[in-house]
Amino acid sequence: MKLGIFSDMHLGFGEKSPRYAEGFENARQAFEWCLEQRVDAIVIPGDIFDEPVPSVQTLEEAFAIFALARKGTSSVRVTHEGKDGVRDYSYSGIPVIVLSGNHDFKGKDYANVVDLLVEAGLALRLHASRAVIEKNAEKTVLHGLSWVPDKHALEVLKLWNPQAVPGATNLLLLHQSFTEFLPFSDEMMATLSLHDLPEGFEWAINGHLHWRDRQEFNGKKFLLAGSTVATQVKKLEAGQPKGTYLLDTNSGEMTFFPFKRQRTLFYHPLSFEGAQPQEVLSQVRSGVESDLKGSFSMPPLIRFRLRGTLAKGVAASEVDVLKVLAEFEGKALFSVSRQMDSLSFSAKLSELRSAQAEKKSVNALGFELLQQNLAETDFADAFDVKEIFDLLSEKETDKVLERLSGGNSSEN
Repeated sequence: MKLGIFSDMHLGFGEKSPRYAEGFENARQAFEWCLEQRVDAIVIPGDIFDEPVPSVQTLEEAFAIFALARKGTSSVRVTHEGKDGVRDYSYSGIPVIVLSGNHDFKGKDYANVVDLLVEAGLALRLHASRAVIEKNAEKTVLHGLSWVPDKHALEVLKLWNPQAVPGATNLLLLHQSFTEFLPFSDEMMATLSLHDLPEGFEWAINGHLHWRDRQEFNGKKFLLAGSTVATQVKKLEAGQPKGTYLLDTNSGEMTFFPFKRQRTLFYHPLSFEGAQPQEVLSQVRSGVESDLKGSFSMPPLIRFRLRGTLAKGVAASEVDVLKVLAEFEGKALFSVSRQMDSLSFSAKLSELRSAQAEKKSVNALGFELLQQNLAETDFADAFDVKEIFDLLSEKETDKVLERLSGGNSSEN
């Protein structure tokens, strides 16, 4: 059995930008490639749309793309096993089995946009349920959990507790964050670890994160399917072509096939210290010129991440990056993220921090002197020095006298 696998199409991304058509074009390539390969089923683990309420134009394009699957042929039988029982999935052409992702989700009290595809007979959506695909004597079971808030993901996975079906190829489909792929630990961002994946599954296939990766450990295989279109342009995506996976369930082999036509991504993280505007602009211009030396089927996307400080007295507005990039209009698309302050502004921040630290050190010094002076008297162990110091700091002299007199100031 052959399965075509791709994820995170984000149909409708960049609706008011030159990149609007790119998401549709790449998704169309993915479906057409699956037709050419005569796959038995198409699997998409989430984020089909970029917005939970797509425009009419986006919906029209999406329906046309999913309808491409009807041009193919497949002899598999598909049954859906969920909370409503077991039922046959009636399809035309090649069955398309999907999850809904966080971008597809509007809220539990609202209809899910992916369900429009389901109602139109263009897809089967899984959520804490499974699809059984049978071809002759072979059986593949897709256990799917659509997106849930990441802080609840581990809890939901344990409650669902998917069990591998003996004698079948078992695939676990998810659309979640994993701690291994985040730069820091945050339970609001991810509660799932690769070590939480259940046993008995030939592959765990995850959407959500847009770069591609594979991990194998303790007999488990994990695929991060990536996206078919770059949206935020992460560093890990640069140099990674977009495309489609083909899983041969007989051999267990997972193979990646890049799209024939796609946009090349370049990523430039640039750091500066006390820089003049011309230094920054020169490096930006050099980066673009170097990137454009290659040949491309479509204008590349070049992202600059600018960080650091400018020379004293130089304002960020004086670094006109957009003016430089305008020189290359039509040759590339650009994305710029910058966080740069002048040295004078940074110095003011440093002075504030130093003043705060100095204030603390004066208090600490006063407490230290009080301790030293008391150590030379008979009062060294007679009372709580820290308490007395704090009362003096708050100008509570009456309370200080009370403590020093043994707790009753009226006797004096």
